[in-house]
Amino acid sequence: YNGACTNECPDFYYVDTASFQCKKCNIACETCTGPKEYQCTTCNIRGGYSSSGSGKCVRQICFKGEYMNNADNKCYKCSPRCGSCNSGEDDQCIDCKTGYVKSIIDNKCYACSEYDSKLRPPLEDSDDCSEICGDGYNMGKLECDDGNKNSGDGCSSECRIEYGYECQGGNSTHPDKCINKIKPTLSSFKIFGNHTMMLYFSKPVQLQVPYTKKLIDFSISSVQNDIQFTVSLNNKLQGKFSSISFSLSLKGKVVNEELILSITKSGAFIDKDNNTLDAQIIAAKLPKSLALISSNSAFADQAAAA
Repeated sequence: YNGACTNECPDFYYVDTASFQCKKCNIACETCTGPKEYQCTTCNIRGGYSSSGSGKCVRQICFKGEYMNNADNKCYKCSPRCGSCNSGEDDQCIDCKTGYVKSIIDNKCYACSEYDSKLRPPLEDSDDCSEICGDGYNMGKLECDDGNKNSGDGCSSECRIEYGYECQGGNSTHPDKCINKIKPTLSSFKIFGNHTMMLYFSKPVQLQVPYTKKLIDFSISSVQNDIQFTVSLNNKLQGKFSSISFSLSLKGKVVNEELILSITKSGAFIDKDNNTLDAQIIAAKLPKSLALISSNSAFADQAAAA
């Protein structure tokens, strides 16, 4: 045995009388008289084998990665992807080897790299596969994943929800959908020397209700000076717009007055994400250089019709 003479062979070996060498027993045997499983004199208990009562040693307990075949009471290897299994088929995995994760649809184990594709099935909760930011699937470990790594669309390049956004709906089969929840506001109000006024919104909006002169109200900040004015709408408010143009007619002397613009109805203007503009007030100082003209007209008919 091992190149030396011995009186007897150690456990797991038997004497081959033809060659006078110690040769390995069958894996089921601890001691044996020959290489066959039915030639065991004692069973390999440490390997999970015990006597079947018919002169054979059989496995009663299978190792991890094996399953017991009840037809012959033998242990067979699971599918290479299974950690443990009920049988050798790919869809009989009980759990998966490290680096694989089990689908809740077909019960098969998939390599983490296979889940980069758009055809992957839903997964069980698992730490074996790391999240991949930007692949359009959210396993629950990222704040969001909308299918790209572009910042500015609600889900940042690091898959974090950006300020003012709400992201939801992402799972192991669908990306998150991010919606901007920031309401539009009046960003500025300017009066130019050619009697044109511009009202600017923080983002494009559209009207939810028909435009009337009561929707946007104008007033002068001071009653000290007798200033009369009229305002008319320069453009029809159709579709989406980021600003509104008005024409201003004045009668009187401008000292230090402001023209105050008021949005009187909340919800009359909405953005593309259905965020509503609240009732707001904004003011602009009347330029002293503004050429004063006399006008008695009210809002233009086109403003009321817009």
